[in-house]
Amino acid sequence: QAGKHVLCEKPFTANAAEAREIAELAAAADRVVMEGFHYRYHPFASRVEEIIASGELGTLKRVEAASCFWLPKFSDIRYDYAM
Repeated sequence: QAGKHVLCEKPFTANAAEAREIAELAAAADRVVMEGFHYRYHPFASRVEEIIASGELGTLKRVEAASCFWLPKFSDIRYDYAM
């Protein structure tokens, strides 16, 4: 309604129907609405896509992956449980 693009943190909606409604509203307004999904654009994800597309590993039947990161400072806002 304000004519702005939207980047929203997870969870974006409570269910698929709400997500569809928001996506339709954004499309009608020619705006982008996106959930903050860090790994989609992370360099390691791009590299994995390159390796798979190259065929270097052959035909993949299944992939399992895990990723973690270290937050060195406990003063980081993500540790503020009062938020």
